[in-house]
Amino acid sequence: MGEPKQARIDDYEDLGSIRSEMWYHWVSHVFELNRYRAAKFDSEDFEGFRELLLQEDNILEHVILRREGYHKAEGFLEAAVSKLSSLGIYEIDFRELVIRSFDEAIAAAKHKGMPIKLKTLFVYSCAVDLDALAGSTLPKYLERLEFFHCDCSPHLEKLLQDPACKIWELSLDQNEYLTPALFQAGTSLRKLTLIDIPNDQALLSQICGAIEGLGISNEPSPAEISLLEDCINNNAKSKLWFLELTPFYLPLSIVQLLGRLLTSPYCKLESFSLGVKRESFSSCEYFSLPLKEYQDAILSNLEANYSNRIQRLRIRGEWASKLLEDRWLRVKYRNALFQKSPVLAQSALENPPVTPSTTKLFMCGHTASGKTTISTNLVRPYAALCQCVSQDHASTVGIERRTLRFGERKKLLIYDLGGQEVYHAFHHYFLRGSDKDLFMVVCKVGGPGGDLETELQYWLRFIAAHQTATPARKPTIFLVLNIFVRHDRFLVEARAAATTLLLKYKDKLDFVQGQRGDHYFEVNGLNARQVQKELKPKLAIAVGEMINEVTVIPWTCDEVIRERASSTPWYHIHKRAQTIVQQRVVDLHEMSKAWFQGEKEDQAFAAQYTFICLHDMGEVVYFGADDTYQNTHPNDKEAALIVNNAVLDMPWFLHTVLGIFIPKQDRNNTMKWGEPKWSTAKAVQELKILGETAEGNIYFLLKLLCEMGVLIPDGMRSWDIRWSEPRNLPEHLIVPALLRDEFTGWIESEQTYDCWGRRLQADDTMKGFVLLPSVGVFAVIQAKVKEMCNRWGHGSNIGAGWVSFQEDLIQVLVTIGGDYKHWTDRQWVDIMLMVPKEEKRGLKGEQFMKEIRDCVVKETNRACPFIKLEEHALNPVKVRQFGKASRQQGSCNENSKSCWALQEVKQMVAREGFDYHFTWGFGDSTSALELLMPSEVNEIIQPRKRAVEEVVKEYNQHIVPVYQSQQQQLVQVEIPKFESDDMSNLAKFCYQLHKRQMQGIQIYMEDFKVSITDIKESLQKLQKGLKDTENALIKSCSSLLESIKLECPKLPHLTMASSLLLKYSPLIGKRANISYLCEHPSGCHPVDLKKYPGVPITIPNQWFKKYSNIFVPAITMCFTLAKLGKVAMPEGGELVGTLIELGANGLKATIDSCFEGDLNNRLQPASKDDIVELFEYVKKNSPQRYGKDRILMMKKCFGLVKSPSGWVCKDHHY
Repeated sequence: MGEPKQARIDDYEDLGSIRSEMWYHWVSHVFELNRYRAAKFDSEDFEGFRELLLQEDNILEHVILRREGYHKAEGFLEAAVSKLSSLGIYEIDFRELVIRSFDEAIAAAKHKGMPIKLKTLFVYSCAVDLDALAGSTLPKYLERLEFFHCDCSPHLEKLLQDPACKIWELSLDQNEYLTPALFQAGTSLRKLTLIDIPNDQALLSQICGAIEGLGISNEPSPAEISLLEDCINNNAKSKLWFLELTPFYLPLSIVQLLGRLLTSPYCKLESFSLGVKRESFSSCEYFSLPLKEYQDAILSNLEANYSNRIQRLRIRGEWASKLLEDRWLRVKYRNALFQKSPVLAQSALENPPVTPSTTKLFMCGHTASGKTTISTNLVRPYAALCQCVSQDHASTVGIERRTLRFGERKKLLIYDLGGQEVYHAFHHYFLRGSDKDLFMVVCKVGGPGGDLETELQYWLRFIAAHQTATPARKPTIFLVLNIFVRHDRFLVEARAAATTLLLKYKDKLDFVQGQRGDHYFEVNGLNARQVQKELKPKLAIAVGEMINEVTVIPWTCDEVIRERASSTPWYHIHKRAQTIVQQRVVDLHEMSKAWFQGEKEDQAFAAQYTFICLHDMGEVVYFGADDTYQNTHPNDKEAALIVNNAVLDMPWFLHTVLGIFIPKQDRNNTMKWGEPKWSTAKAVQELKILGETAEGNIYFLLKLLCEMGVLIPDGMRSWDIRWSEPRNLPEHLIVPALLRDEFTGWIESEQTYDCWGRRLQADDTMKGFVLLPSVGVFAVIQAKVKEMCNRWGHGSNIGAGWVSFQEDLIQVLVTIGGDYKHWTDRQWVDIMLMVPKEEKRGLKGEQFMKEIRDCVVKETNRACPFIKLEEHALNPVKVRQFGKASRQQGSCNENSKSCWALQEVKQMVAREGFDYHFTWGFGDSTSALELLMPSEVNEIIQPRKRAVEEVVKEYNQHIVPVYQSQQQQLVQVEIPKFESDDMSNLAKFCYQLHKRQMQGIQIYMEDFKVSITDIKESLQKLQKGLKDTENALIKSCSSLLESIKLECPKLPHLTMASSLLLKYSPLIGKRANISYLCEHPSGCHPVDLKKYPGVPITIPNQWFKKYSNIFVPAITMCFTLAKLGKVAMPEGGELVGTLIELGANGLKATIDSCFEGDLNNRLQPASKDDIVELFEYVKKNSPQRYGKDRILMMKKCFGLVKSPSGWVCKDHHY
């Protein structure tokens, strides 16, 4: 039997996480250790520690020791090496005597048959004898070693070059320890963690060529990142496949530079980790770091690199959203195909990635604006000979493509987008990031037509919305005023509209400067010579710039695009392969057999990978990498229909195939489109007329159109449509773009309803206007919602921009809308539910809302990753009155507010409680319990319930007994019983809501007999119980020093200049600010630390040994307020955030953390003399301008004034 396979270095928990966890749990008593997996032990009770380690239920794995004498304690090291995975030594010498004790402990443990579990050693601020360590038995068992602030010789090579040494991970804080000998062949070193990137290129290249993983702890500079990129990507000998960065803080600009390192097609990294050391931040600061932006920046670069090998990605822990995670899974799936296919790996070696020689220009504009005329004149070879082209032609159907060449290598593909709204349903499939393409927006000047500014704004918003998630550049716009009627009035209006919109959109769009200096072009589209003279030179420059910036693509993709032959050994060329390239619908297995040599599975991987890349580039239509079809079973014929087929001829698909369902209209026609409903049999027959004789291809095309939302299946013989089985085909196909029916209103009923409404719209990131997803995105959403209704088993109705259904008397409506009352009126999706209050399965409506909401977010993000959707709660009155006259919003006042941002609602409720009413204007208001759905209320109330129970328990356990022992009138706060059957059922439902699909919810709902009215009554009881408990707790906390009657304030706390509460002990000998709490009987609380920073003082030595008990009541009060969320930002915000961070393990742990366990009597009431003495010290350090005026000092420094109840803030001074 051979040696066991070595684990990947990224399979292990990183040292930084272990270290942080140990430092976070600072304990001074043995009995506290059994709570944690990792801790820092600050005690000399090693005998008790040994007994705990030997217990069978011991969960402790990682420990840092802070006291000397551990190696002398009988049996302690023997237990430690056999029971602990990690051991840290802090500020204790690690010399020969100690190391010999480890050897003896290992020998004793082995003699007793005990396994040696210790694999990781942390050595901090110690004097280390490396020679003694190299000669000991420890390196034979240790695998991971970290030195930090240690005084030791730099000769590490003696330790690592020993053949018996098993240390494969080394963490150092000094680069001077690095020598070439460390990285010679024969050492076991696989991963190295450093503070900074070495600035020696030769040494860094040697490191990358010798180890598998590299970790960096500090923020790298741009120059260091450039050096690292060169040593990884341009170093043929590099073995490095794992890179980890864990700085205290990392600016987004540096993250973007790191992302570019991953963009290189020569990058060999397979695992990348980017973290931020959490222990350096308060919770407020940490969570304000741009997690979403970090993940966006890295993902966008990985998406652009079709040759990247990353299979493991960690960017500061969990994904910020499900959408980001889905993007990563897609990239990971594509990368896995590349790794599984040897033919692709070989081709990458023999044929480097190719810089495309083509770029795209999209012609945008409303119908009859002259796009086709201009594009035709642009590509004409003899513009000077033939001045005009006829304007009398049919409207463009779908998309038409033309080619314009600039020399031998540069080629511009002109895509003429059909202007009619019905064709917008599929435009977004061509826009794979508008920042990567060119756009020509054409608007008609003079003659009949719509409002120029409105139509122009639609297209500018459309382009801006379709950028990549983190665009590297702004989309390039050629704004063309096509003059139909040359009249001064028309020209002045057009120029004014163009100038206004240029100023509005200049931050997000790059407008090309015209020949006369304006950022728009004036042409007569019929004049070919003028069109070419004005536009062609600027296009040539833009094409050159775009090609220079474009990402390289795999050579295989370039071959498909160019349709050329090759003589390389791996690429099998014959007539059959060339024929397949020319086909319109391509079978991947046929293509792989004709193109690629190798095993059948390898061929399939190579073909699928190639078409995923081409789909992302907008060259083919291929949905096989969609998350619905990833990792499907090979025998699943329905999935195989999509996975094994692709449309290679995009113009044919989007012009001819779509022309079947949306027929061509002449200019003189009044645009009376065809019927929106087709029989499936007729659709199949029409496709056969086009020349598609293969039945599989026909069903593939129809399924594809349904996936895109161009068609919606209707009238199924079975709820489960299977295009691969003719007997399960739908009877009809609906073209949603042609629907004209309006929603006629809710079904009348005697029931009383709760009206829930949610609006999903793009956040206003572009200074005063909302981004506009394309009409196609809404068509897809409409199709998907209709499909979901059919899958759930509900009959549904569908019309012009809406879908509705009814189930268990619950009525659901999904509709689209906007502010402009125009054909561009597509800004948001509204999901509205009418739920009977007494319906026993009313909570099912929440599942409908969740499924539809997830669908809207997913489809919008898939088509427009740049758009960030915000969720709003709709005015229930407007939901109830939504009907046939929905565009007039029923009889509700026109000027009343339509919605509130849901996040704002939740924050307000968390702060003010569920009795808070949200106003809509003119006296209309809605309570929080009406506005929020039950699971949303539960989401707010359950953490509050847990917080109340936790803080009351801590208070009763640690504070009340101390003050009761001093004969003070302090009683325990009672925790009321909040449990009820309704609340239990709601909790179970919420769990199912997040963990199960609709089918599971439906089964669960059959036995869930509770109405919305019952749920609301139980929630109100729970709310009242929590509120009473909170008030009792705050009142009890505020009375801790009530019996002490003094003229000075009694509740001090310490801060720094940044208003952050720090651990108190490290402040000794340093400057800090001291502040006081407001002492109002209704509840003590911090004042605004920004306005009143307190008095700066120098903390004397031994200060806390005398005054620690004075600070305990204020810490208790602040902790309680923070846990209950009673202090709103900005007042005390950073203070509260830090307290929550320190107090994650409870009140006593917070107090221990403040004083670092140095005092044993800190949980005792403060004496009157000590309080006065401390205040006199504060007064002595106060600014001299206040002199002896205590009243003025208290007002100016602390924001407090004297009242009969004590020193209170201005809000409590009546």
